Amino acid sequence: MTQELTHFRSIPWCNALISDHAYFLTPSRSRYVKPSGEDVLLGNTIKTDDTIKAWLTLCKKPTSSGLLPAELRTLLTFGRALDGYPQILHGGIQGTVMDEVMGNLIGLIQDIESEEARKKGESYETAPWVTGELTLRYKRPVVTPGTVCCHVWVVKRDGRKVWIDGAIEDEKGVTLAGASGLFIKPRTQKI
Repeated sequence: MTQELTHFRSIPWCNALISDHAYFLTPSRSRYVKPSGEDVLLGNTIKTDDTIKAWLTLCKKPTSSGLLPAELRTLLTFGRALDGYPQILHGGIQGTVMDEVMGNLIGLIQDIESEEARKKGESYETAPWVTGELTLRYKRPVVTPGTVCCHVWVVKRDGRKVWIDGAIEDEKGVTLAGASGLFIKPRTQKI
């Protein structure tokens, strides 16, 4: 994370986001390949200077104790090897990135719930959440090479379902693509 932090600190608008005391740095889970082979796509295949050069995640601090994280900002620098058209990031990659950033928010929520249950001596079933639905609305091209901010937030939670909205934004906060996702925690391991 140190190398990526240095990279983003060198970009003034990213440094301003990193310096915002309402957020804290958190690991970008899908950028690390797990022993099971999970996350090979983002942790290996598209983790190069020509694909996704850098990825840094910031979590918004809960406004009061006991609340779960409900918002992430993820900074990404894209190279040219993910272009659909010359100097324009492929729309499918935009969907992949939004799915992963939303999934990172779900993972943080699950980690905190698990820790809270452990402190109370209660059991907590950890199961991978799955994407039930993901909708993207493309508004403007994501130019490559370039850096963007993926901003995601929880809209609603109902038991095993969480609805998350988000946007890919440029350095001025202009929405390049909007997204809505539904994530479901399966009752049993069916994956």
